[in-house]
Amino acid sequence: MVYIIEKDSKRFFIYNTKTQGVTTNVVQSQTNFPHNFQAIQVGLANTKIFIVGGGDFNQLPETMFQISQLVPIQGQENQYRMEQKAKMQFARHGHSCCSLGENLIFVTGSRKDIDGASKQTEMYNTDLNKWTTLGPMNMARHYHSSCTFKNSFLYVFCGISNDSKKYLNTIERLEVRPQDPYFTQT
Repeated sequence: MVYIIEKDSKRFFIYNTKTQGVTTNVVQSQTNFPHNFQAIQVGLANTKIFIVGGGDFNQLPETMFQISQLVPIQGQENQYRMEQKAKMQFARHGHSCCSLGENLIFVTGSRKDIDGASKQTEMYNTDLNKWTTLGPMNMARHYHSSCTFKNSFLYVFCGISNDSKKYLNTIERLEVRPQDPYFTQT
């Protein structure tokens, strides 16, 4: 399954790669998805979808600190709700997300540079509903990409420098160690 979130709406689509069918789903929420959020799919056996950060850049809304899981509403086909989880420590807008294994989400950078958010890396454990702040990046960046590799490394690459406002051509690597206590699963 591939999940596609429609910006400025309350809808998302699920594309079934085997049948090539598309299902339209509606999120029961008072507001649309926040501007410049990230969506992340975690887990293969038990897929979970999360909406991370975003919001009006000219303000500091709570949505910039939020992670919410899209959860199906029992008895209502194609209807979902947003279940708020533990808040991030840093405001996220123009950030990047990637996953590791069945339960970890990494969030890097931010266009909103409050408390050094543009250099910060946070990791969310979906099983524990807990955030851990990891080592900071060398360069403050936003509108970048990230990925994990071999269950051991987090790569953050390119984007726009928060300092110079110019495009970056750098790659940073953070070693992640599954033996550390914050990787513990329930």
